[in-house]
Amino acid sequence: MSKTKCYSIIAFWFFILTIPSFSQIELTYDTTQDWYNTGYRYTANKKIYILCSGVHVDDTNLNNIVYSPSGWPFYNKTDIPLPSAPENSLIGKLGSNGKPFYIGTGGRFISTESGLLYVRVNDQILSNNRGKLLVGIFDGRSTEIIFNSTDDWYNTGYNCVHGKEVFLYATGAHDDDRTLEWWAYYFTPAGRNLIEFKNVPLPGVPENSLIGKIGQNGKPFYIGNGGRIILPNSGRLYIRINDQSLYNNVGLIILNIFEDFISR
Repeated sequence: MSKTKCYSIIAFWFFILTIPSFSQIELTYDTTQDWYNTGYRYTANKKIYILCSGVHVDDTNLNNIVYSPSGWPFYNKTDIPLPSAPENSLIGKLGSNGKPFYIGTGGRFISTESGLLYVRVNDQILSNNRGKLLVGIFDGRSTEIIFNSTDDWYNTGYNCVHGKEVFLYATGAHDDDRTLEWWAYYFTPAGRNLIEFKNVPLPGVPENSLIGKIGQNGKPFYIGNGGRIILPNSGRLYIRINDQSLYNNVGLIILNIFEDFISR
């Protein structure tokens, strides 16, 4: 299994989706379904976030390959709905006759078109898929934080309130160039699929993952690509990369904090 695929799989086992109340949309998409109608009607030029998590198996030729919503990072298929996007990734379209677009694990979305949102897996044959993906649509407010992967416990300026439920969503990537093999040290916020390093701020979670703490003397916790969290304390949120040496990192991480939603 390739390193890219390992990183992708661990990222999404950690990523647990909770749907905000603003959108009133919560759905589980069966990956055998063709262009599933989410019931969400998008209005042109409206900024929303589409978030997706989970894994599914494509057992074509009995390979039993496991995919996250990002799909397989190759673009050599022409007989799939969106050839320009990774095979087995999550894709969408607006209206039954709309033009397909890539969703993957999700992010910010805006379009000049309006219509019902449909989703499906970017696969030629759906009947041999196994698994379900969780899809959520959020059109409420969020706080966006951009920080450099060299920063040591970056002060986000976000004030946590004890007991408040928020949803964290991290994107971006950074390169830990400790060697000339740059391709082997390219990380998403989920980090590297290794936890044997002891001299990092939070041992026991992936190296080079995104971590946080509340207050300067707070206890570090794992963020990774994000997920739901009930804030354990009140105070300022600090974030950093779970790495022993930050000075040689290159890259930016974007963290969105979604508020005011109801867990279901």
